[in-house]
Amino acid sequence: MDKVQEYREHAHRCELLLEKAADPRVRQKLRRERQEWLELAASREAVLRGERWAGERALDEEMTLSSLRAFEARQRFG
Repeated sequence: MDKVQEYREHAHRCELLLEKAADPRVRQKLRRERQEWLELAASREAVLRGERWAGERALDEEMTLSSLRAFEARQRFG
């Protein structure tokens, strides 16, 4: 469940940044990234319960490039 919590925390940080962003392009990117992290959390929860999520492989097995970069940056820089 640690990864689920990490994913949800990152989604929450995206939401907080979204409130402060003025540029529409930045807001769109943050909305997309927040959604990706929420989907990753849901996928991971399903995997932990031994279920399939939306009939697909777990999303954290095929994390999007932008999400992976953000996650790795968070791991490195806290």
